[in-house]
Amino acid sequence: MILGRGLIATAVFSFAFAAGAVQASQGRPPSVPLLEVRSVSQSVHVSGDPVDIYYPDPDGSAAGYRFPVVVYLQGANVDKKYYSQFGQQLASYGFIVAIPNHPRLFTAATVLTEVFEHLKRQDIDSDSPLNGIVDTQTLVASGHSFGGTTVFAALNNICFGCDAGEVFERPPELKAAVITASNPGVLDIQNQGIPTAIIVGSFNQRQDVYLQSYENIKHPRAFMVVDGADHFGMADINEPPGALFSDEEPPQTIPQSVTSTRFAHWAGQFLRAWLYYDWLAWWSIQSGGDDFVSTTTD
Repeated sequence: MILGRGLIATAVFSFAFAAGAVQASQGRPPSVPLLEVRSVSQSVHVSGDPVDIYYPDPDGSAAGYRFPVVVYLQGANVDKKYYSQFGQQLASYGFIVAIPNHPRLFTAATVLTEVFEHLKRQDIDSDSPLNGIVDTQTLVASGHSFGGTTVFAALNNICFGCDAGEVFERPPELKAAVITASNPGVLDIQNQGIPTAIIVGSFNQRQDVYLQSYENIKHPRAFMVVDGADHFGMADINEPPGALFSDEEPPQTIPQSVTSTRFAHWAGQFLRAWLYYDWLAWWSIQSGGDDFVSTTTD
């Protein structure tokens, strides 16, 4: 059903809380009002890749909690700095969001584990601003476009984007996935029982392909469409310099600051529902959530 003033996002959602859901080990931080967020730029200790990390302020209302890690893999040739609004917003829902730059700005499945291991080290480093706040048992794989395809592959232990001879094994801490504006193309993908959300803009080409990707994966799953957004709806600017994209899409009709917030909101709601057992988040997706959302469940 369509609720209220207009359609912003369409979510096709299915839940199976009795099986497969996980809960962060350190309790549930509040989501309303949104948490204060800090950021820090570091270098991943194994690869040297630069990474921007957005995290709830441990001295604010988030004090005393540990937070699941979201590693967000960049789109093809898109610099991490163009996802800053998305990173900040998603972190405010109670997550540590790490957005790395891989060499040549083309990511790889191995980046997920390298960044996650880096954050584990930060958790026990008394000099790190992340000391004591990382939920080292919970990883979320997320990504945009090429990065999202890399996440699809990672769920299936495929070392997509890797150098010759590299291998990838999905870590047991990987508890959820959020793919934005991406489909796996020729990859035979499954989500291996891992809760997975696909979020796209209504101006993304080939909506049928995105929906088919959703239909191919198993429960638990979600499919959401942000109305008026295009392939870069989650980014700070449309068509970041050097980004590889198709210019056949119509121009986005809504400001980037608005659509990036909406992408982050629904990603946050999905993750809070599954990782925190947050019934308000669950209900917002099941029922539509606000006047701007239409939700269909199966």
